[in-house]
Amino acid sequence: MKNGRLLNTPRRRDRALEHAAEILSTEGRHGPKIVLLLTAGDQVLDKDEKSLTQAAQPLRRLGVRVYVVAVGQNLTIGELLPVVNKEKDIFPVVLPGQLPKLANSVAKSSKKHKISFK
Repeated sequence: MKNGRLLNTPRRRDRALEHAAEILSTEGRHGPKIVLLLTAGDQVLDKDEKSLTQAAQPLRRLGVRVYVVAVGQNLTIGELLPVVNKEKDIFPVVLPGQLPKLANSVAKSSKKHKISFK
């Protein structure tokens, strides 16, 4: 993603997913598309908040494969399920120090789906 920007909002996964869909729909890229959502806590409740199911729909229509890295102990995996195709596309990490090892797991999983990080 060349045109990504820091959203600078408190834990709005819905906005992150919407922003990714905007970029991927306008970039004109061909081939497999993926989004890697990093999250470290519950989404902050806001009056204009969308459900993760709603926020993920544009990505699904674009054929984007979404992986979630859930960092921390206070995350509910069930609330992240609407974002991914399969539960195994969610990678829980208890401690941030586990992220480097997790990178290999995500890379191996993406290769099974013929996705390259080049």
